[in-house]
Amino acid sequence: MKKLLLIMTVFVLLVTLVACGGPAETGTPDSDVPGTDAPETDAPETDAPLCNGKDIHDIEVGEVPATCQMRGYRKETCKVCGGSGQRRVTQRLGGMAFQSTTTCDNCRGTGKVIKNPCKNCRGTGYVKVNKKLSVSIPAGIDDGERIALRSEGCDGRNGGPAGDLIITVHVKPHAIFERDGYNLYCEVPITVAEATLGAEIDVPTLEGNQKFNVPEATQTGTRFTLRGKGVPYINNKDRRGDIVFTVNVE
Repeated sequence: MKKLLLIMTVFVLLVTLVACGGPAETGTPDSDVPGTDAPETDAPETDAPLCNGKDIHDIEVGEVPATCQMRGYRKETCKVCGGSGQRRVTQRLGGMAFQSTTTCDNCRGTGKVIKNPCKNCRGTGYVKVNKKLSVSIPAGIDDGERIALRSEGCDGRNGGPAGDLIITVHVKPHAIFERDGYNLYCEVPITVAEATLGAEIDVPTLEGNQKFNVPEATQTGTRFTLRGKGVPYINNKDRRGDIVFTVNVE
């Protein structure tokens, strides 16, 4: 059973890349290459009520390097493959020769190499940048679940689509509740008189205390359920789990 999470910590790494001095393509010459998904890192904590969700603004990650000046930027035809981006490899087996085609290691399949590459981007054509985003955390999200921001990851190359930014949500334990799926669990102390004679008691919920009638002759350890007072379902806001509370006679 996992501790209930009411405060969410968002872990993000944004390594969005911008063009710097010309792209360092991979694959066939001038082919579009999709960007990679940005990996994860720490971001500031934020309070997020479990029943309402939270909008987080201006998530700031990464570091801004110096601006590329494109000094000395010049492309030349790869001398290894002659500009084809491919090279032939000959293998001999049992007196027979076999030829195969593979991507050129020198130009990484582009047919071009950069002479005197930019010191800032080191000839890759991309640099790390800082970026601010607004993220909506849905109500009911659980610890370790992820949110994908489409096309907010690393830029594609040669017009290829950008990758995604993946956010992993972590939450802190709650002082009262424990969470198991969409149900919440807690303990409620009652007196001997309340347990013997029955009484109206206050039971904690996400929205505040709720009145509940404990019947006569209630034993310590007895469980009761408040239907529909638990965690909201992410894909169905009209549906919620339950609160199950155990009474302890003191």
